[in-house]
Amino acid sequence: MALAVIAGVLVGGGTVLFGIGSLIVRGGPGSAEVGDCIEPLGGPFNLYVGADCAVAPFQVLERFDERYADCVLVPGVTWSYSERKRRFTLCLGPPGVDPATAVNAADVGDCLAGVDVRTGAETGGVRRVECADPAATARVLGRDVGFPRDGYFADCRDAGGTSEYEWFLRAPVKNRIYFCLGPTRVAP
Repeated sequence: MALAVIAGVLVGGGTVLFGIGSLIVRGGPGSAEVGDCIEPLGGPFNLYVGADCAVAPFQVLERFDERYADCVLVPGVTWSYSERKRRFTLCLGPPGVDPATAVNAADVGDCLAGVDVRTGAETGGVRRVECADPAATARVLGRDVGFPRDGYFADCRDAGGTSEYEWFLRAPVKNRIYFCLGPTRVAP
């Protein structure tokens, strides 16, 4: 069993937890592979890799053999873990997450549910849905990964956008996706 000390922010299910702790991993954190599940042991940063996916809150969705790889475009990711010495990054999300509903994979022309098209505020369970779905509340008219470029928000309004929605990933690399939103009936 290996122990690696980490500090950061864990974001998942709308809950933000701050802390310092350790990642406890059977076989060492470097042995975690895509599909392995991860379970907290007494706190947000005491995690066990190799947990039962039926009860674990996280599953390894992608693994990069580089430190601080960007997980932001991995569909369904909610958190990432990187280890300095071993140079790898684990992209984590809920077990069994459906990539078809992942907000971070939404592109121009896709529709979202759970976000107010007028304000960009979450109204619950933001997810990508078919535009014909009655739950669809907004259409993606523009998308910008990272920090928005100069003029992004003005371009959004010029394209018929009514609001912006910010999706973000934290720990250890904070990255975001900005979505320009408009009514579902507006073509991108």
